[in-house]
Amino acid sequence: MKILFVGDIVIYDTQGFTISERLKELFIRQDIRVCNFEAPIANSEVDRKILKAGPSICQGKESIECLANNGFNLVSLANNHIMDYGKVGLKNTLDAFAEKNIPVIGAGFSFEEAYKPFIIGVEGKKVAFIALGQAEFGVFKHDKLDSGYAWINHNGINNLVSETKKKVDFLYIIAHAGVEQIAYPLPEWQTRYRELIDCGADCIIGSHPHIVQGYEIYDSKHIFYSIGNFYFNKKVRTGDGEVEWNRSLVILINTDKPDKVSIIPVSLKNGIVDLDESSEFEIDLKIRCDLLNEPKKYIATMNVIAEELWNKYYRKYYIRALRPDKADINNLSLKQILKYTYRRIISSIRLGNWKEKPEINNTMLLHNIQIESHRWMVERYLYNRNVEENKFL
Repeated sequence: MKILFVGDIVIYDTQGFTISERLKELFIRQDIRVCNFEAPIANSEVDRKILKAGPSICQGKESIECLANNGFNLVSLANNHIMDYGKVGLKNTLDAFAEKNIPVIGAGFSFEEAYKPFIIGVEGKKVAFIALGQAEFGVFKHDKLDSGYAWINHNGINNLVSETKKKVDFLYIIAHAGVEQIAYPLPEWQTRYRELIDCGADCIIGSHPHIVQGYEIYDSKHIFYSIGNFYFNKKVRTGDGEVEWNRSLVILINTDKPDKVSIIPVSLKNGIVDLDESSEFEIDLKIRCDLLNEPKKYIATMNVIAEELWNKYYRKYYIRALRPDKADINNLSLKQILKYTYRRIISSIRLGNWKEKPEINNTMLLHNIQIESHRWMVERYLYNRNVEENKFL
């Protein structure tokens, strides 16, 4: 069985979704073509968004038509945006894929449906796929809920992986986790993904950071921490990494030769996803892979990144959550300051007393502490700072 994996897909403009002819030829030769469908089918003008921190995104039903026309026949929904428009968005998405007879994994209207592996048998071999995401808004943590996506750190996952592997010859995990737009995975994810390999997974295909991170071979099994955006046609300012945003990896696996995994760099340029043969991409990927094999340098690099992210983002996130009356507005644009002031006024009105401090922003606080990647990054920075402050005591 020949299997192809690509990264995150969001198609706002279906007219612009184009895969090059030589990439299509590669697709045609595969039996299973897998992607992560990053946003639900919804109408942003009509359908109601859930209460969350961060953007809510959606795409039209035509995007599924695009996937079907390009041969995708297995889709992961275990991601942080699939529940952005609640049950309506999830139902629309499940119904639309069902119409095209494309199986989906990683989300559903029952605990069993969300966590159920997809198993297929070909020529006497059985292959299973499990889709899992980090704990963001819409995560299906408890069976008392009635909808959501599968959580990678649920206490039953290790057993699910080991029990599924007993029934199949090969097991592939599609993981959606990490910190957005940084070049390396958190060490905690390295530990977790290796643990999933120990439980029986044969390969882990990661996404969510929106850029390509390094990969490694652990116990003769490949772990791809993030293969990037296959197609996410959002306008990104050059300063925010436009080139990085639009390049990704296509992973090819042949179960007849499971140890030989093919890694194909691709990128979106001028509206077309095509093979990327640039030396820059090759060099960047090698640097990111090499660092994972140098533990001391890897940890030192992550410590630097943690401090940078604390100063740039996380400190403000906690102020915004715990002391909305003291939120740091330094370095904000006039538009951002006006928006912030408006939110403070509305919050005061809701409290019914202009003199009272706005209440804790529970939604923002949940965002800060529930999402493993953000919590781990903040803990890393605060721990390191505490060590520095105590080293002379």
